[in-house]
Amino acid sequence: MNKKFIGTWDGTYRCNGSAPLARTFIMQPGIAPNEVVIYDLFSQNQLMSATVSGTDITIPLQSNNGWDYRGYGNVEGLYITLFLEQRDPLGNFNSCIFNATKFQE
Repeated sequence: MNKKFIGTWDGTYRCNGSAPLARTFIMQPGIAPNEVVIYDLFSQNQLMSATVSGTDITIPLQSNNGWDYRGYGNVEGLYITLFLEQRDPLGNFNSCIFNATKFQE
């Protein structure tokens, strides 16, 4: 079930309408067939867990280095769009969108 999500994704993200920033992130299989682990989505050596169903992905609320994250998205062929919410340790809220293309070997 998670196969279409697994791989290296290259694209851009923007938060709160800011200028787009380049980002490459990696999705690897999780423990269950409907789970993935996302590496380096916001910063190096950061990981997030997510679940997938069909072409949809859900990132449940989770904390990493004092920041809270959650979101959702979908994949269409080699393209993925992720909508994420991020809250820093001071309570500041960001709304971010990622658009990426799967790297083909």
